[in-house]
Amino acid sequence: ILIRRPALEVMDILKRLNYNYPLTRFLLYGEMNAGKKFTMTHIMHYCRSQNWVLLTVPWANEWNCKRLDVSFNHHKESLFDLPVHSKILLEDFLLKNMSLIKEFTTSTTYEFSEHEASEQGIPLTDLISFGITRMKFANDVVGALLKELQILANNDKIKLLVTIRGINSFWRKTGQKKEKVQEIHAQQLTLVNQFMELLQSDTKNAVAMCSTESWVNDVTDRKSYLPTELMGKEGVDFLEPFLPIEVPKYGNAELQSVMDYYIDRRWIQAPEAKTLDGRAQIKFLSGHNPYQLYRVCVPL
Repeated sequence: ILIRRPALEVMDILKRLNYNYPLTRFLLYGEMNAGKKFTMTHIMHYCRSQNWVLLTVPWANEWNCKRLDVSFNHHKESLFDLPVHSKILLEDFLLKNMSLIKEFTTSTTYEFSEHEASEQGIPLTDLISFGITRMKFANDVVGALLKELQILANNDKIKLLVTIRGINSFWRKTGQKKEKVQEIHAQQLTLVNQFMELLQSDTKNAVAMCSTESWVNDVTDRKSYLPTELMGKEGVDFLEPFLPIEVPKYGNAELQSVMDYYIDRRWIQAPEAKTLDGRAQIKFLSGHNPYQLYRVCVPL
């Protein structure tokens, strides 16, 4: 098993962290396709093995770009709900955490409209299921779920890992539109607001693992992969204090290990590619970039 050094570094910090302090924020950054996603996946796997509850945003920029459905928020007219995206998030959360949250109940009553509400003391899974079946209120249920998770964490009932891939999308304009509103900023989305509030909360027993992704930004805004370039001063100031973790390209040992794995799995079958000269050419063509290594090896 190849686990990148940044993942091991984070795991070591998690073992020594004092969880009585407010939520700890990590920020993974690095070149395009250097392995931030898989580093985050390794950390999620580690936390899941320790029975942490996982709250996952697999690709935050999808909220900006994937036009499924947009509606005005019932409680705050300046915000826009994304019912389909919210339903997907709830389904994913329930799938990942059902066994860990099935005994918990809600701490208060949540009113979603004049005629729709969930009573205090119902199973948390029922609240989530309501948001899935009544998609109109899915975004509000996400907000209620985040509040319940914070209460559970503060009461030492759970440890919570929040992962957000592509957090720099929170400071971008979106492609979403609603009636006469032709331009919507990410921070006008209810989902983004809810997660930003969570990130700035003083919740204990909680860790946020975020990543910046160059793909989110326009080509002209990708001069550097550093967080200050991709998120801007506003984004960096928002996350402060955080622990920056760089995910570099493969080192020589990592690259050779991955090629050994590809050969062992017979994903590399060309005899020439298995020689020292062949491996040297693959190394040169990939530039030590994990994704480019995969691309180079696909036809072999």
